Amino acid sequence: TADRIIMELRKRKEMTRDEIVNMFNRHRTDQVDRALAMLERIGRIQSEQKPTGGRPVTIYHTARKARKAR
Repeated sequence: TADRIIMELRKRKEMTRDEIVNMFNRHRTDQVDRALAMLERIGRIQSEQKPTGGRPVTIYHTARKARKAR
């Protein structure tokens, strides 16, 4: 799951969580959430909140440098 997310982020530069979940046909949301948390924790991806007219959306993109896992 994490490998597929990274590969797609490299192609598309940035994606929302919904776009990432849709890659898996809205299945495996638990695995997607764990993969996103792990990838962010080890510094492979970064997230940012973007305001919208309603609820803010989280945008994910690859990080410039990866750090070692703790």
